[in-house]
Parts: sequence; C-alpha cells; structure tokens
Amino acid sequence: MLKLTALLTTYNRAQYLDDVLTSVRSQTCSRDDYELVVIDDGSTDNTSSIVQKYRDDLPVRYIRQDNAGLAAARNHGVSVARAPLVLMMDDDDIVQPRNFDEHLRSHEAYPAKEIAVLGFTKLRDDIAADLLMHFVTETCGFLFSYRNATAHEFVDCAAHFS
Repeated sequence: MLKLTALLTTYNRAQYLDDVLTSVRSQTCSRDDYELVVIDDGSTDNTSSIVQKYRDDLPVRYIRQDNAGLAAARNHGVSVARAPLVLMMDDDDIVQPRNFDEHLRSHEAYPAKEIAVLGFTKLRDDIAADLLMHFVTETCGFLFSYRNATAHEFVDCAAHFS
C-alpha cells in the first residue's frame, strides 16, 4: 500500500533532472511505499526523455500539462496523488537517501492532519551561488530560514494567520 507520493513539479529544467531523479533512486524507502509523480508544466526541453530513462528504476508517473504555473502544477499533482501523504519537491532538489523514510517516520510520530513536515533542502552549488538565491536563503533567511530552525522544532503557523 502506498504511503507517500513524492510530487516533483518541473518546467524547462531538464538539465537538473538527472541529479534529482538519481537522488530519488537512492532512497532507502521501499519502492512499494512511495510513488514519484512528475508534473511537467509544459516544458519545451527534453524533460520527458529524461524522466523516461528512470521508468525501470523508479515507481514514476509522468504527467504533462499545458504551462499553467507552479501552483497549478502542484494542485494537479496533489489531485492525482495515490498516497495519503504528499512530499513536494522542486526540480532542483537533491534529496538525501533517508529523506522519504524520515518524512514517513515524522508523520507516524505526529499523525495529526494539521502537521506538516519540512525537511532540509540543500541547493545545488550553481543555484546557491546565484546572488538572489544567496540573499533569500542565507543573508535574510526568507526561504525556509534553516539557519534559525532546530531539529524537531514545532512552529505554530496558526498564530501567524489568525
């Protein structure tokens, strides 16, 4: 029975997909426990052929849609997910081998539907070197603010939105 849908949305980033899919292939999580859904948001590069190379190695479903933007691609992916938990991935994410297992373990320990799990995402070196990405991730911490987080920290987002 599927426990996790890893949702990978992409648009014209085929040059990164081999690294991303190789990292997914290295997961310690049983392939019977997860599916990888790739939503291609209307790419005009060779995204499809890159994903096809991994069909024998990964439990992957490739779905192409007309370009509608990241939010629409993620919504599409969530709507076709077969597992009760969805792990959202970007097309430049390199996941550590225990990422899926740790995600599942966290949800088993904290099963409330209001709980979301944020795992650490390391940027590719070429993306991290970009001045804007460095600013939003390191200088100001606008993107996830990892430097201010501690392991197993709970953040009550309801207080921020009420």
